[in-house]
Amino acid sequence: MTSKLEPNVQTVETLTAAISQMLRNIGMGEVVSTKKCKKSTQNSMALSIKEQQAKMTDEEDKMWKSAKMEEVAAFENGGEGPGDTYKLNFNKEWERSQWNQKVLCKIYDKIVVRCIEDGGWGLSDVSEEYLIDLAVWEYFQAMLKKLSCDGMSSEEERTKKVGNINIPIFWVKLCVWRALEISDYLKYIDSTAENEAIHGTKGARMSPRYISDQHGTSPPPKSLPHKMYNLTWLENEEKI
Repeated sequence: MTSKLEPNVQTVETLTAAISQMLRNIGMGEVVSTKKCKKSTQNSMALSIKEQQAKMTDEEDKMWKSAKMEEVAAFENGGEGPGDTYKLNFNKEWERSQWNQKVLCKIYDKIVVRCIEDGGWGLSDVSEEYLIDLAVWEYFQAMLKKLSCDGMSSEEERTKKVGNINIPIFWVKLCVWRALEISDYLKYIDSTAENEAIHGTKGARMSPRYISDQHGTSPPPKSLPHKMYNLTWLENEEKI
């Protein structure tokens, strides 16, 4: 692998040949001794690695070396990250290593940039489902910006006694001026935000919210698109 993520043809061919030979060795003949089979496979692997390393440049050879344990440990404790290196951490618990996640994210970003520069490699960027979902959330984002904080909800903070403990809650009052569809959209956004995959499991929990049958007293935002208002409410307002 070079700094531009361009595959070395010789390296790829050598890897392919080595892996093919390993598979042939594993599948050849009847396994009489597990220990003997394991030793034979290890010898074949060691030989393949030596052959490949002999054909590598110094830069390519460095890519095979694991990240230093002290650098990984420092990063795990809040120190500096991998920087410009792409060395992975193959030490204990490597599969959960934050260092490896950082390196793989860097590699991913470079691949995406290269893919765009090369015209997409003939691949679709994302699925149709993703595009549809993205369009929906872009619509919700534009809607929330227009509503502003005053138009999203009319809430009143109170407390509710659970056993011997008082917990803070929000009573969500009705916004009579708002179109019913907007309320449905906001409920969907709220329910999605409660998903642990979105907000995670750490940090403070959101206070419970309960729907009230009382009308809110906050004044409605001005200059919203016509369809964001409740048509009945709007007609009554225009008559006043």
